Amino acid sequence: LQLDHINPRAGGGANSVYNRALLCGPCNGRKRARLTLVELRNQNEKDGFMVAEIDIPAIPIIQAS
Repeated sequence: LQLDHINPRAGGGANSVYNRALLCGPCNGRKRARLTLVELRNQNEKDGFMVAEIDIPAIPIIQAS
């Protein structure tokens, strides 16, 4: 797994552990096409790569002050 920023630093995202997510290599490779993590999730769901097996609450977005 690879660490990635949820909100990109280039878009004002914090460089903290609360703004990080683990992605598998292929997903991180797809994301390099300049998708945000939310856009990647939506695209993967649309392409049938994701199936919701359990109801996991979303992680709140924490902005750096």
